Amino acid sequence: MTLIIGVDPGKTGGVAVLHEGRLLGAHRMPVTADGKQVDAHGVRDLLDAIANPNHDTIVLERVHAMPKNGSIASFSLGHSVGIVVGVALGAGYRLRLIGPAEWKKIVGIPAGSDKGASRAKASELFPDQRELWKLKRDDGLAESALIAEAARIRDNL
Repeated sequence: MTLIIGVDPGKTGGVAVLHEGRLLGAHRMPVTADGKQVDAHGVRDLLDAIANPNHDTIVLERVHAMPKNGSIASFSLGHSVGIVVGVALGAGYRLRLIGPAEWKKIVGIPAGSDKGASRAKASELFPDQRELWKLKRDDGLAESALIAEAARIRDNL
């Protein structure tokens, strides 16, 4: 079974598992005990539990510094991305990147929409999993699922 692993890399992000257009599940991004950063060991353990580097593809949201975010927030997000990239490539996964504007356009989320639009679109596309992101704080789970779906469409995975 070939899986697409969608990753929203922030501390409140998620890791979703997609197989042939069907969402099998989504997990919160593993964070350190203090909750201050993404946990590299936790990311590795999660990927080991859900995926196989010989068959599966990880699709990571390509992020960049945002003018409204402070330097600490930008550094933290970049650090999270670096952890996911390092763990994924170190384990031998195929890694693909997709920008936020691109994946949102592919799945049909209008430009400038808030995170609620991601939760609504994920509920529309994956109604049997909508309980995963019913809370506002779970938007990272919805976005990780949408990242995986957008890559499936874009790359014919």
